[in-house]
Amino acid sequence: FTTPSEGQQSAGLRSSSVPEDKLDIIASNGQGSVRTTIAKREYGTMTFGNNDTRKIVMGINPMPEIYSIKESLSGGLIAAGSSVINTDNALIPLGLLTSWAGEIRFTFKGMDYYNAQIKFIDLVAGQEIDITGESEYEYSFEYTPAVDSEKHPVADESRFFIRFTPAVSTGLSDSLSGTTKVYSNEDGISVVSSEKIYQVSVYDLRGALVSSVSQVKSTYLRINKPLPRSEVYIVKVSTESGVKNVKIMIGD
Repeated sequence: FTTPSEGQQSAGLRSSSVPEDKLDIIASNGQGSVRTTIAKREYGTMTFGNNDTRKIVMGINPMPEIYSIKESLSGGLIAAGSSVINTDNALIPLGLLTSWAGEIRFTFKGMDYYNAQIKFIDLVAGQEIDITGESEYEYSFEYTPAVDSEKHPVADESRFFIRFTPAVSTGLSDSLSGTTKVYSNEDGISVVSSEKIYQVSVYDLRGALVSSVSQVKSTYLRINKPLPRSEVYIVKVSTESGVKNVKIMIGD
């Protein structure tokens, strides 16, 4: 789904899905807009499958390409233009790919049909916004494209997240309980979890403590500590359901 700037030809994708439990997320700027969808369906899975729409981006331009991200059965992550899930308990990263530097606006639609609690997370801004029950919500931010070592714009896949939890709390018995994701770059480390984080500690391979934050009591944490490229670290995350150790490489 795109809305091109003036003078360009229109293009669109027709959907036959019912409005219930379908969240639309639209990214827009002065060049146009792109939509991605997260839908709850009985045939959906938490890993990428035949019911998802793969997102294929030909090059990088100012158009703000937004997409959801799913894990592949063969390993790694896949960019999806439409994610289909069968649970109201999910932590889904949102990718953004654009060479645009300036204001970008996210527009969320369909929360009033979605039978779940929905929160949008912006790790860089330190925001966790409850958008449950809203028919439409807009979020604007100033954006500087992520770049690689050669200063070419690359996908930013560790800043934005959508977190679903059941509208009526069912405790921690379902399959997503304990899901924790760790992201890293030269500027620091981000941790996002499906449950409350108590403590995050970062160690180098010699076992020396590099950084530690305790009494977090939130579902996300950003440690703003510059770290050398090509170095390997162990991130120890303590949550409500236990401890998880994740090995990461800065600049990998």
